[in-house]
Amino acid sequence: MPKAEQVLALIRNKSKRVNLSLNPDLWEMFEKAAKSEGLTSTSKIEELMINYLEDKGRI
Repeated sequence: MPKAEQVLALIRNKSKRVNLSLNPDLWEMFEKAAKSEGLTSTSKIEELMINYLEDKGRI
């Protein structure tokens, strides 16, 4: 599967819920930063995860 298709498949499949324990102030700053980019916190986390996996050669 081409890389672009693989990334799209990963972004579209939203069947896994994840609970995180984070500092509330850190989360609020993260949400505001994502929103300032026109993104949701979920889409920003997905972007960060995909970039990490690309850097590690997993995608």
